[in-house]
Amino acid sequence: LGQGNHLNKGSKLAVGRFIAIGHGDDINLPGRFAEQLAALSKNPAIDLAATWIEYIGEKKGIWKGPVNSRDCFAGLLMDSILAHPTVMFKRDKLLSTGNYYRQEFVPAEDYDLWVRLSPFCSFYNVPKVLLQYRVHRDQISPQKEALIQDRIDRIRDNIINYFLANADNSSILFLKQLWNFKAGSRITFEMISNIPKL
Repeated sequence: LGQGNHLNKGSKLAVGRFIAIGHGDDINLPGRFAEQLAALSKNPAIDLAATWIEYIGEKKGIWKGPVNSRDCFAGLLMDSILAHPTVMFKRDKLLSTGNYYRQEFVPAEDYDLWVRLSPFCSFYNVPKVLLQYRVHRDQISPQKEALIQDRIDRIRDNIINYFLANADNSSILFLKQLWNFKAGSRITFEMISNIPKL
């Protein structure tokens, strides 16, 4: 069923103001939760705070997502800009989506959720590595990569329907060309500021 099914159940049972996501095979570094709570408390406009991560296991390196809210929103046009096991969000914002994580988008159900939250939520990435994300062979199989790409394609179709319904064809074509560029390009807010009625 995917992890989203369990998270849906847990979110419904939770009673606190905030919900923090964690994966059993990753390592939360000291200060992770304190940093996120501080970010959410100091800036009431922030609804969801994630962090940067370090890959361990079958993959090495640092992943840094966009930090401020507008670049997070713009980045969603390209890919998921939040490392799921680092996310902490306001419980009421999650509940407002109704069906939370949708099973038909497994294993990219988190990306689908961020897209649906984005019209009324403000995102933030704490600009620090606060979690070590374990990568193992099952996560990087060709079969799973193909399944993820299929789900991402469906989510991107929804992005066009949600946010770009009034955009001209050239703007949508520009975005689709970026999607076909597989060299790690990142969309910034400035790049999309001229798309009509975004």
